[in-house]
Amino acid sequence: MMPADVLDLADAARVYLAAGATDMRKSIDSLAAEVQESMHLDPFSSCLFAFCSRRKDKVKILFWEHNGFWLCYRRLERGTFRWPQTGDGGTVTVTRRELRWLLDGLELDLKGGASGKASVSCGCKSRPGKLGSQVANSPGSIGRPVSRSREGARSRSVTSK
Repeated sequence: MMPADVLDLADAARVYLAAGATDMRKSIDSLAAEVQESMHLDPFSSCLFAFCSRRKDKVKILFWEHNGFWLCYRRLERGTFRWPQTGDGGTVTVTRRELRWLLDGLELDLKGGASGKASVSCGCKSRPGKLGSQVANSPGSIGRPVSRSREGARSRSVTSK
């Protein structure tokens, strides 16, 4: 199952982000308790609840479907998520699209005021000469690294003695 399919699987009415850091050792029961006690929300509702690690390289998404919880886990090998921070470590409400943007490495500008609308900024910088960190400028690929074919990618070779 592809990550986008997982987010489509949850017919979520809303998406709640736990602003700040969450202990990634927490399992389903601990995260559901966190939703109830810290976020003051119902973990059995048709909403997604997302949590990010202190180093911002791991995300867990909890949601209830019919008769059980789903717990999705994503770990980045390089880079960090641009997770929103609030002074009080509260809860941030976003759309599923905005969650997808966060998972793709984009930063949400949550200073939208009373309108509640967030704007997106890439936070990625293009460095000529370093293919691995270039960002494509074509429509639909904003903030995504330029992909290389398998033939063009550097391969690691193991030599036997």
